[in-house]
Amino acid sequence: MFLKHISQVNPNQHLSTAGIMNYFPADIKKNIIQNVLEVYLQTKELDIIFSSKFHLKWFFEFTGQAFALPIENFSITEKAFLIYDQWISKERTPHAFLKKNKFYCLREMINHLSLIFQPREGLSRDLTKKHLKLCKNAIQIYRKIGNNKPINIKTRKHLLTVLMGITDSLLQGEGLTIQPQLTQSQSWDVLKLLFELWLVTGTHDPQLWDLFKSLAIRWFHRKETVIIWSATVFGLMNRVIGILYGEHEGTKTVTITL
Repeated sequence: MFLKHISQVNPNQHLSTAGIMNYFPADIKKNIIQNVLEVYLQTKELDIIFSSKFHLKWFFEFTGQAFALPIENFSITEKAFLIYDQWISKERTPHAFLKKNKFYCLREMINHLSLIFQPREGLSRDLTKKHLKLCKNAIQIYRKIGNNKPINIKTRKHLLTVLMGITDSLLQGEGLTIQPQLTQSQSWDVLKLLFELWLVTGTHDPQLWDLFKSLAIRWFHRKETVIIWSATVFGLMNRVIGILYGEHEGTKTVTITL
């Protein structure tokens, strides 16, 4: 389960956007997801629940669907955010996740978080604010995943691909007409995150660079792209100056300042 726009910008992203609960009536689906997440949060013996990869996949069906629920059900979505944040921060992590299936689970979480960026029609002002807050929560977790050490090449590539899909969705997708507040608010944060993690991961993958080049050229009609691109280049330049001329010149790290 992931944001549909991702498969449109990258046909090589062979992932299913389907989930068995897509076919459940809305009220039943909401109640099942809520009950499963609440039981998990109240359970102390997590390894009993997650004794195999099958159990992890089963659980991901519910957490993933939580991010696709209508924004009116934000309290359920927040529970899914809490669970993923606990897993990444290792505050409350099942053994099966931590020891055996870490990168598989990270990729699943990366997919699921993208669903919160799906534009929603007809939201009130209060629900729009709530939606934007949920998007910021997703960005925070993406940043934690990107800075997670170690992260393998497959997961790193997957993260950057999904972030490019989200960025393109915000700058070029249907949200521009359906929910312009979402694109205006979140495009800055997502673009900055994409550039940050691109530098952090230090990727040299030709396919990623080709995809980035093909997408980025479609973003330069938006001022946020120009400003963040310039800030990134300026941060790189200051770091190069620091390397060439010593600690009293330039900077010790690449800093993107807006």
